[in-house]
Amino acid sequence: MTITLRTALHTACLDPMTGVGVLVLPDPGSDVGDPLAPGDSLHAVDWLAMMRQLDAAGWEPLLGDWDALVPVDLNGAGRSAIALYGRSPITSSPTLREVAAADCEVAAAARRAVEAAW
Repeated sequence: MTITLRTALHTACLDPMTGVGVLVLPDPGSDVGDPLAPGDSLHAVDWLAMMRQLDAAGWEPLLGDWDALVPVDLNGAGRSAIALYGRSPITSSPTLREVAAADCEVAAAARRAVEAAW
């Protein structure tokens, strides 16, 4: 079961059973700076809105080495994505098979979200 959270530009596909998730990022070429607030941009404001929504739901970006965001390959979907994890998945110790199935499901949901946005 995949749950989808959306803001104006970001889409998160989440599996609450295993804590596996993917956040689809907006097209970098669509960013617009705020002329009244230098340094702010449409993408930055929307990112903060998505992070608040994810945090309230118990999710956050997965950080890898040197606290870097972990990229997710959507198999040529044309958009960048990062891994998310649920802080309190329903299944406390999912099997490798369950995690692999959830990974495939959220990636497929993320690809569908990208296709729907075009």
